[in-house]
Amino acid sequence: TFLPSVGSWLMRPKVEEAGPPLEYFVDNSLLKSRSPGLRHRKTRRLEDFHKTATTGWGLVVEGHDLGDGWLRTTHNTYLPMEIDSVRVLLLKQVPEEFVVTASNPCALDTDQSTAVRHRRSRDLKDLHGSHGVKFGETVRGQDLGDGWLRTVDGLYMPTELDGERVLLRPEVVEELRRAAAAKEDEVIAGLPEVVEVPVFSDFA
Repeated sequence: TFLPSVGSWLMRPKVEEAGPPLEYFVDNSLLKSRSPGLRHRKTRRLEDFHKTATTGWGLVVEGHDLGDGWLRTTHNTYLPMEIDSVRVLLLKQVPEEFVVTASNPCALDTDQSTAVRHRRSRDLKDLHGSHGVKFGETVRGQDLGDGWLRTVDGLYMPTELDGERVLLRPEVVEELRRAAAAKEDEVIAGLPEVVEVPVFSDFA
């Protein structure tokens, strides 16, 4: 049985809901629970389980973050934000585009046909058998801020490999390209001028 680690959250007053409800991914990539999903609660009490309401792992739930470790759903039930100190509700945001790149090609996965492999969870060893993105291609997803990108198809990709950033936003890639081109121009400008030397023939 997994119980949320909420610490002093239980002692805090409820935060009033403001604005429209937001969408959250119900994420099992780190918890690795064998249950079919996250069970709802009737109140903000851990043991007060709803008899039937469960949101499956990988699905999306709408609600308000109450700021005390609980999400109040649009169905007037409650979900814990964390279980065993592991975050299980991830705020869903508008997906962004990222380019697969690296200053050190050795940092990329060994299979160069798919420069960065997808993972089924936020675990480098949990490789997906068929999905991957080649060097220079783009992928769309949400940067979770913990070294992982959650792709639009529900898989995961590391933003770094061997200490090298391998997923960059297009505008960052373009800025790096301009900087590299400017540096190359400086090197060319610093080369000595080539002087043409006339070649004299021994034959009149």
